[in-house]
Amino acid sequence: MLATILTGLSCSRKPSEFRFASYVDTTAAIYGPYVAIKLPLDKGITPRNPIQLALGPGDVLYACNQTGEVYSLRDTDGDGLEDTGLLYCNVTDFGLRSPLGFAHKGDTIYIGTAQQIRAFRDLDNDGEADTSWVFFDDIPNSDHPYEWASGLTFGPDGWLYVAMSTDSWNAGPSPDPHGYRGSIIRISPDGKQAETVVTGIRSVPGMTFNSHGDLFFVDNEGGGNPHEELNRVIKNGFYGHNPAQV
Repeated sequence: MLATILTGLSCSRKPSEFRFASYVDTTAAIYGPYVAIKLPLDKGITPRNPIQLALGPGDVLYACNQTGEVYSLRDTDGDGLEDTGLLYCNVTDFGLRSPLGFAHKGDTIYIGTAQQIRAFRDLDNDGEADTSWVFFDDIPNSDHPYEWASGLTFGPDGWLYVAMSTDSWNAGPSPDPHGYRGSIIRISPDGKQAETVVTGIRSVPGMTFNSHGDLFFVDNEGGGNPHEELNRVIKNGFYGHNPAQV
């Protein structure tokens, strides 16, 4: 039981009255009306140290590992908790690393890695990807381990929004003629156009749109960001990191 999820708990109910009380992780410090649930993944492949959890097509839960594996997690006994892990894909098969970004549109899953954003489909719905293709690869990258394409989310405009981690910590960064590193960019639905939305970000684990079409993102502290930040995107805004490159 190595994948943990958060779920809401009614303020009028005690954890012991919760439907999945036996799976509650009481060692986790949780704030607000939530509990941490350890999924009973005792069938198939168990994800180890997942760095990304997200819902995909059909509300199936997916988990990504830093080592490159992407798993689909299935509820095979109908009790409401995922119990089986299937290897959906492994980005290392395509020479890629660090699958920190995950988004889906229809039946297509988009995985953001250090080098490219790759699209995958599971055509026979068996939990394993059958086909894939390069969606966007105009990403400056070196061998530095902290180069990520993260926070993938589709906007109301149909474009894919992606956060590119800064390269200011890299002593030998790759050429970046478009200034994508340290920026949030948006990519057209066909993957052929891209433009910068904001700059001055550091390392964004996630971002999402609200019901009004506002984009919010979380940024990691350090290097000009004195605190962990929750920010609302203002187009062409600068968000504090690495002012020397502005």
